[in-house]
Amino acid sequence: MNILYGSYEDLLKRISVIKLRLDSYKKEKELLVNVLESGKQSVIKVKDERISYMTYLKEIKIMDSHILLHEEELIRLIKEKEKIDSIMGGLEGTNERVFYYRIVKGMTQEQTAEKLYMSARQVQRIEKKLENGNMVTTPI
Repeated sequence: MNILYGSYEDLLKRISVIKLRLDSYKKEKELLVNVLESGKQSVIKVKDERISYMTYLKEIKIMDSHILLHEEELIRLIKEKEKIDSIMGGLEGTNERVFYYRIVKGMTQEQTAEKLYMSARQVQRIEKKLENGNMVTTPI
């Protein structure tokens, strides 16, 4: 799990935000393309009506780059989510609960230990076993 997301729930929120951004960028690009194709700059209300054809082309290229970056990020995040889902499905008992609180809920080792009525060291050992089994990618 990448440390930037903190928890599985944060990862899910990030995925939904990126999907919204992608939709927004695609709609904006579609509008710019429609303006270029129709030749009607009045479709977009602007302060300066002397916006050139080249400016619209540059904006479309910018939208394309935003779309590409967000699509790549979305694919990466979805793969990470699927990996976590598959790991979670293969765990049982204490291992599953430690994984759930640490990765899904984003709790610290101490918080997890307190929740499961065990020591932080026990949580560390369970995490180590999970890591050695190449099941979990831990925060950097």
